[in-house]
Amino acid sequence: MSFAISFVLVGAGSVSLPLDWPPRGGFAAGLVALVWSSFTLADTMALLSRRPRRSGRYGRPGRSGA
Repeated sequence: MSFAISFVLVGAGSVSLPLDWPPRGGFAAGLVALVWSSFTLADTMALLSRRPRRSGRYGRPGRSGA
């Protein structure tokens, strides 16, 4: 909920700033990048929490894996 409120406030603030359109577009692009990175982080954390502990290259300690 707080992320949605922050998103709306930053979006409204970038629209209401007394600036030309190119700086507003830059703020909007930064806002989109922030949302995209948040979803990427959430997806990565979800994948890491579902992965079993001993898989892939993180096998038993002391083995070279070759």
